[in-house]
Amino acid sequence: MGLGTAGNRARIDCRVLPDGRRIRNAQFRYSGAMHSNTIPTEAAQQPFRRVLKRICLVLVLAPLILPAVSVPPAAFAEGAVETVVTDPAPEGTAEDAVEDTAEDAVIGRILVDGSGRVGEPLTARLDGWEPQPASEAIEWRVGGVPRGTGASYIPVGDDLGASVVATLVTADGTAVESAPMGIVEGVLRNGAVSIRGAAQVGKQLTAVPTGFAEQAATPSYRWKRNGVAIAGAVAATYSIVAADRGTKLSVEVVGTRDGYAPTRAALAATATVAAGVLSAQTLKVSGTFTVGKTLTAVPGTWTPGTARSYQWKRDGKAIAGATRSTYRLVGADGGKRVSVTVTGKLAGYTTVVRHSSSKTVLRTLAPTTPKITGTVRVGSTVKVSAGSWKPGPVALRYQWLRNGSAITGATRASYKITSADAGTKLTVRATGAKRGYEAASRTSGAKAVPRVMRASTPGISGSALVGKTLTAKRGTWTSGVSFSYQWYRDGAAISRATGATYRIQSADAGRRISVKVTGKRSGYAAESRTSAKTAVVRRPAPPTRANPFANGECPAWAPIKGNASSMIYHKPGGAYYSRTRAEACFATEAAAQRAGYRASKR
Repeated sequence: MGLGTAGNRARIDCRVLPDGRRIRNAQFRYSGAMHSNTIPTEAAQQPFRRVLKRICLVLVLAPLILPAVSVPPAAFAEGAVETVVTDPAPEGTAEDAVEDTAEDAVIGRILVDGSGRVGEPLTARLDGWEPQPASEAIEWRVGGVPRGTGASYIPVGDDLGASVVATLVTADGTAVESAPMGIVEGVLRNGAVSIRGAAQVGKQLTAVPTGFAEQAATPSYRWKRNGVAIAGAVAATYSIVAADRGTKLSVEVVGTRDGYAPTRAALAATATVAAGVLSAQTLKVSGTFTVGKTLTAVPGTWTPGTARSYQWKRDGKAIAGATRSTYRLVGADGGKRVSVTVTGKLAGYTTVVRHSSSKTVLRTLAPTTPKITGTVRVGSTVKVSAGSWKPGPVALRYQWLRNGSAITGATRASYKITSADAGTKLTVRATGAKRGYEAASRTSGAKAVPRVMRASTPGISGSALVGKTLTAKRGTWTSGVSFSYQWYRDGAAISRATGATYRIQSADAGRRISVKVTGKRSGYAAESRTSAKTAVVRRPAPPTRANPFANGECPAWAPIKGNASSMIYHKPGGAYYSRTRAEACFATEAAAQRAGYRASKR
């Protein structure tokens, strides 16, 4: 460090060795009386030393080696010292020693005002500067990292524990820093909390904090029972349990934010927790109120965890042992009113009792399954046999059904089968009713109603002569039908005459023949049709013509010989009879003549 004068000016030159490279060049001016060739006294040099110290402190690059201090003879009187920042002169020039400036600048201090707490502003104050620099030139650094510029800076949570420094760099590159300030935790304002909800077992309480959100603080919760923390109860809401009954609940809210000391809200407390009220729906009973049937209690939805017990009652009095949710009605219940009571219990809640409505229990009839009697086919009438119902008397009503569906209007004890029933199954349902008893119904077994077959009256072909064959002619029937036959003699069945043809026997002479044709097919009603009778059966007339024997002779009953080549017949005893070889034989001359023959002349 060198100290020299030029008039009443002195130059300060701070260098960094060993290469002698100049880092900064500064001048100071002493205002006051000066005496040439006079070295200032120690007291007079103190202002200068302070200025030199301030200027050289900013040199942080390396240890400083200061050259000898030379002060030309001069006389100094008391006065004031100003620090003036100038542009550095080029190295190696004469201006290094003495530099006149048009305007002199004084470097002052940077002071930082503020608490150093997170969230509270810090303000840089420039002290002793001439001229005063613009505040926008101030740069704030936290832990050496730039954070912003300007006259103020608000520390954030990430700055906690670090140091903040305000820095101002002059036009010639001179950096002036404030004293470092440590950043400490910020302070949050205390919030408040209230509790919303009823202090009753089963209800939910909600902590409502205020004064936290506007400070960007995150609230955390802890619920307490008579001042003791409840394990796990750390949410904004709390569902009151049985253990809370008769106690006082409170909630503590703590607000936290990075870089800030936690803040607490005033503790809020409830009134003494009352017993809860069980939620219970209307009790109902499902099932049929008839002896032998089972009833079921339907309690509906209750508060979860509720233990329920049941008691069935007969005319308002408890039925021994009937303490389950179901009950099978017995004979003793017949004609009585049965109901059920359910009692719900849950720790921390008041006990709740619900009663169902009562209903009279009906006795049961002893029914009999009905039967269908009569021929089941289209056009016929069938009847129902209801049997015996007990205890009598029992009023019965009927409903006929086709394939299980009620037939409109068919509600009598008899029913005439119609064509609509063909191919279906017919049943009848009998329903019995008696006062004080449950109505009972029974349905008969099903009867298949066959379809109607198309059939024709048969005819007979053939001659009604003994020895002739008659043939049955069926006519037109439904396709797929199989047939059977029975021949009759004057209406009486002829034994073993069951074919489609019949050869007339001698016993049939003088009688009339007929035939009955029966057709059958699955799903159809069998049909039978009988033909008209034939004419009276006659025996055939004796034969009048016969064939000759091989020897040319005729049989005794037809002795007349006919000669076909001459168309002449010969009678026995005629002249040529014995010599004629017969080609046709006739019983009478009339037969021969009918055949076109003439008598021999001899």
